[in-house]
Amino acid sequence: WVRAVRTYTKVEDGLSREWRGRAFVNPPFSNTRPWIKKSSEHKNGILLVPASLESTTWKEIVWPNAAVILLLSGRTRFNNPDGSKTYGRPLRPIALIAWTQPDADVLRTCDLPGTLLETWRQR
Repeated sequence: WVRAVRTYTKVEDGLSREWRGRAFVNPPFSNTRPWIKKSSEHKNGILLVPASLESTTWKEIVWPNAAVILLLSGRTRFNNPDGSKTYGRPLRPIALIAWTQPDADVLRTCDLPGTLLETWRQR
């Protein structure tokens, strides 16, 4: 396990905190929009969210601002902070979003299976 230097749980309300440095963000899937917005404005890190490609949030924030998107293969399994497995899996595939080239390079060189989107055009 690679742990972050600083972590925020639901109790610490990471959305209301100031983010410093590279942030890996895995927000609650029930309301990702404010997290996507804050992550896109922070511009330093990688965001893990459901791949809601057709949503208004993606049309307004992700597609115009992301540098690279990695759509993970299959259905992702998650673990609790203690390492135990969670039950269930997300209904949608998972997307990892990089907003800048240094973070895009991380997604380009990682060994996670999936589809790397480096170019796209909105219509």
